Amino acid sequence: AALRGAGLDARALPLETQDSFQKGRRETRGGECVPCPATFGAFISELEKSEAPERQVLFMPTAEGPCRFGQYCTQNRIALNRRGLTEVPIVSWSSSDTYDGTDGTTRRWIWTALVLGDVLFKLRCRILPYEVRAGETEATYQHWLTQLEGGFETRADLKPLMIKAREAFAKIPVRAEQKPLVGIVGEIYVRNNRFTNQDLVRRVERAGGEAWLAPFSEWILYTAHMESWSAGYRQSGIFGRLGSFVKNQFLSHDEASWMKLMSPILDARHEPSVEDTLKAGSRFVPLDFEGETILTLGRAVEFIRQGASLVINCAPFACM
Repeated sequence: AALRGAGLDARALPLETQDSFQKGRRETRGGECVPCPATFGAFISELEKSEAPERQVLFMPTAEGPCRFGQYCTQNRIALNRRGLTEVPIVSWSSSDTYDGTDGTTRRWIWTALVLGDVLFKLRCRILPYEVRAGETEATYQHWLTQLEGGFETRADLKPLMIKAREAFAKIPVRAEQKPLVGIVGEIYVRNNRFTNQDLVRRVERAGGEAWLAPFSEWILYTAHMESWSAGYRQSGIFGRLGSFVKNQFLSHDEASWMKLMSPILDARHEPSVEDTLKAGSRFVPLDFEGETILTLGRAVEFIRQGASLVINCAPFACM
C-alpha cells in the first residue's frame, strides 16, 4: 500500500469501488469527509470476504490539528463495535512523533516504499504527456511498479532496480515540446487515490497538460518538521530536540538522494524543501494551525514559482 502511494490505479486499490464507498457511508453518520467512508468501506468489504475477520487489522493513524482525520480511528472503533466486531484491532500511530509506532527497520522500509512510489510516479508523469507511442509509458510504469514490489518483498538492493527503471523510462521516444504544467495539491489521500479524485492526473493528461502531483512523502516530511518545531517550541529538552532534528535531516536527505539518482529525467521536478513550503504557507495561516492547510497553500505558491500554469486543489468537500 505504501509503495503504491503515488500512482494509485485500479489494480492498486481493487477494494475502493462505489460499492465499498457506499458501505462505508452506511457505517458512518453521512457527513464525514470522503476518505472516512472510502477507507472504512474498503475495510468492511475485506472483512465480509474473510473467513477469520478477527485476524484482520485496520491501520488507521491519526493527525494533529483541526483535521477530522484525527477522529477516524475513534469513529471506526464505534462502527466496528456496533457490528459486534469488538475483537478486530485498529492500529493507530500518531503524527505527533512522525508515526513512530514500530521498530526503526520497519519504519525505514515503509518510508523508502513511500519515496520510491512517489519517484516512480514522477517518472511516469514526466514522460507520458510527450510519448510517441500511446500507452508505452503507462506500461513501463506498471512493469517497474511490480518489479519494485518484488524487491521490497525479498528485501533486495533497490538502487540497481531503480537505475534500471530510470533507464527504461529514458528509452521511451518522446516529442520535443512543452505542455502546460499543472500542479496538484490538496488532501493527501484524495489527491493520490484514483477513485476519490475521479482519476484527476489522467484527466489532466487527456486535456493536454503535464501533471505534477505533490508527493505522499510531503506529509511525512511535514510531520517530522513539526515534531522538531514542537520540541523546540515546548522546550522538551536538548535530547528531544536533537532526536527530532536528526530524524528530519535523515528523511530529507534520503528523499533527495533518490531524486538525484533519477537525473536527468527529474532534474526539473525536485520538490521544494518543507521549510520553503511552510514559509510560503505561513503568509496565510500560522504554523501552529497544524494540518494540510498550510501545505496546500505553501505548495501552491511554490508550484507557481516553478512555472505551473495551473494549480488544482484536490480535496474532499468542506475539508479544512
